[in-house]
Amino acid sequence: MIKIESILERQLDLVKENYPNHLVWLRMNGFIQCIKEDAVITSEVIGCILTERPNSEIKITGFPENMLDEYLPKVIKSGYPVAMCEL
Repeated sequence: MIKIESILERQLDLVKENYPNHLVWLRMNGFIQCIKEDAVITSEVIGCILTERPNSEIKITGFPENMLDEYLPKVIKSGYPVAMCEL
């Protein structure tokens, strides 16, 4: 059985291949989430908590969608373009 997380991770990796210079953010259920190196950078720029997925070393971070108007300009002003994905 394939886990939903691994399917999402593969899809986000495909988006990252098409937008290699962008941070890839996923909008899902009222939250914005990102993984791997994008999570590390996002966490550093906006100061949100960086965690690891259970039983994995994959970094993940996120924040409530209602903070998007505050965080997105901050990230862009720091020099990072963002590719937003919807789920």
